[in-house]
Amino acid sequence: MTYAGTSILDTYGPEWVWESLPNSNLQSNHQVDAMVEAARQGDDRAFGWLVESYRTTAERLAQQILHTEEAAADAVQEALIKAHRAMSRFQDGNFRS
Repeated sequence: MTYAGTSILDTYGPEWVWESLPNSNLQSNHQVDAMVEAARQGDDRAFGWLVESYRTTAERLAQQILHTEEAAADAVQEALIKAHRAMSRFQDGNFRS
């Protein structure tokens, strides 16, 4: 999905994010925990990895709730912006939620 004419990677991290993603959509808890901690410390590449790991699931859920692709894309974009801004305050919990 593209937001405001740019790919999410253009906003949150470099091309290496694509290369670091495994073939499955499910990431190990250890990988996620490591990326969450790095993102909390300001690493935008780690946040990009988290976004790419969970974006599809978030988009599907938003579309089920909002019933249109455009509204779902807007909701996911807004949620990602808020998550990025608040990342330094994220405490133990499930990033997926």
